[in-house]
Amino acid sequence: MLNHLVAIEDTELQKTQKFIYAWGHDIGNLISSLRGSHGALNDSELSSEAASWVDTIGMICHQLEEVNMNIRMFSQTGRSSYFGKYRISEIVEPIVGIYQKIAEKDISIVLNNKCTLDYIETDKLKLTHILSNLIVNAVKFSPPNSDVAINISDAGPHIKFEVTDNGIGIPLDKFDDIFRPYVRLNKDYRGTGLGLAICKQNVDDLRGSISVYSIQNQQTTFTVLLPI
Repeated sequence: MLNHLVAIEDTELQKTQKFIYAWGHDIGNLISSLRGSHGALNDSELSSEAASWVDTIGMICHQLEEVNMNIRMFSQTGRSSYFGKYRISEIVEPIVGIYQKIAEKDISIVLNNKCTLDYIETDKLKLTHILSNLIVNAVKFSPPNSDVAINISDAGPHIKFEVTDNGIGIPLDKFDDIFRPYVRLNKDYRGTGLGLAICKQNVDDLRGSISVYSIQNQQTTFTVLLPI
């Protein structure tokens, strides 16, 4: 009986992996088209404001390419991580800048870096995706005219990243479910239900941990601990 259940679970996992890989392939084609359109705009004569937005589109294309790579990696077994030594501010500040520029509802993204270390040894692409995903979710579920806070601090042998919003919150009995693929707790908001599952996998790959604290209709904080 147990072997039968394991076989069913393996089959479902294979289906999930194939779907994610196919989805990542299709998204990759769309990103290529977007990148081509961006190149055409970049060659045009534009006002300074329009040129600024074209630069932002270029940065978003780059982010999408990185995210798409991670999604496709999620669909494969034995994912590799490529560790290097990176300045924390050089990873986090561009992410905050991009999402602040495209955030709607007059939401402010506030960065508070109290970490005493300048550098972290990590996989830059995976950490970028983790933080991008958490910030996107925080902005999505936040009410108008509110703040999304990103706090970075020391935590013993770890660096702690916290992303906090004052949005709709998550029910206590759903804390474990949100990290499973395809889980969407609120159908009123767009999404694939893959973001936090991929985020969790990337955190695991970086030998870290991720947790959530939430009070419904008040606050949600995602905490990521990564080894120094």
